[in-house]
Amino acid sequence: MKKINFKSFDKFINNSIKDCWNIPGLGIVIFNSNDILYKHVSGYSNLKNKKKLKENDKFCIASCSKSILCLTIALLIEKKKIPNIWEMTLAEIWSDKIHDDFKKVKIKQLATHNSGINGPQDDVENTPCLKNFQYLEKKLEKYDGLNARKKLTNIVLKNKSLYEPGLKFEYSNWGYGILGAILEKLMKKKYYQLIDEEIMKPLNIKAKYEKLFYGNNYVNGHYSLWWDNNCRNKLIPLKKNQFINSLCESPSGETWLSLIDSAKYCQIFLKALNNHDTLLKKSTIKFLTKPEFEDYAYGWFINKRNHIYHGGNFFHTTTHFHLFPDKDIGIVFFTNTNFPPAHKWSIIKELMKVI
Repeated sequence: MKKINFKSFDKFINNSIKDCWNIPGLGIVIFNSNDILYKHVSGYSNLKNKKKLKENDKFCIASCSKSILCLTIALLIEKKKIPNIWEMTLAEIWSDKIHDDFKKVKIKQLATHNSGINGPQDDVENTPCLKNFQYLEKKLEKYDGLNARKKLTNIVLKNKSLYEPGLKFEYSNWGYGILGAILEKLMKKKYYQLIDEEIMKPLNIKAKYEKLFYGNNYVNGHYSLWWDNNCRNKLIPLKKNQFINSLCESPSGETWLSLIDSAKYCQIFLKALNNHDTLLKKSTIKFLTKPEFEDYAYGWFINKRNHIYHGGNFFHTTTHFHLFPDKDIGIVFFTNTNFPPAHKWSIIKELMKVI
């Protein structure tokens, strides 16, 4: 692989990204299948107490974690610890006490967002089974994450689907919540214990799965009004325990990783796809990163240029994983505010100039 000069990219980050939108903290890692090639860590993890951002501080990676759940399932299938559930139906695995709309829905449709279920964050008023979501959330507060997920899954699946399964892409956090509950039922363990056993511990990654967002070595999110010219530089740090999810450790996104550990996780995809030794088979990664429905694979978006990516937004932090297997390059970048979407693509565009 040719030696890459990141001087122009570094200048772009410092002059065009870091300061122009008053970003509290920014972390970027560029890597190939063997090494870390570039690092940028600047700003604060918490503006209120002026705590400097460090490369090992943990961000909530939000929906970037969806591929981690899918990869765990694929590894368990590969090791014959569970059957090949992707082609099985909800009726086969969960129970027969589900609405007719869901009986023939395949498990892979939960992973690829065409199951007939959307998330409460998307369209609460028009989702019959989630109109009383706040009431349900309150009702389930007394249960731990595993039992709360199980009970809520039962409630969702007993109701009519929002749209006919298999006909359209409808991004669904609750689809992944149900996917996590299914894995827990099959393995009789919390989904994050399985993630740790199958992925994190073998890679020496220290992940956290928390319902809190605030503490030592955790990055504090900051609410930003970047779309409002009059308030563009106004950043509001979140208060302690402002966002606590009563359905804690949600498979849809409540995983906490550092910038470096996120790069280490993404590297295993590049390793497998570029025929390096790793804990995964190339065929497994090929399967997980091949579009299954529209441009979505198993926890990843795929574009026509073989660009594999996913973003996450939660607790007013923004995270992005991007892989370019043909060039053996990946990039992870995090900010601790709700990042303007245009900036994501400007960073990728600038990276493409130097690779």
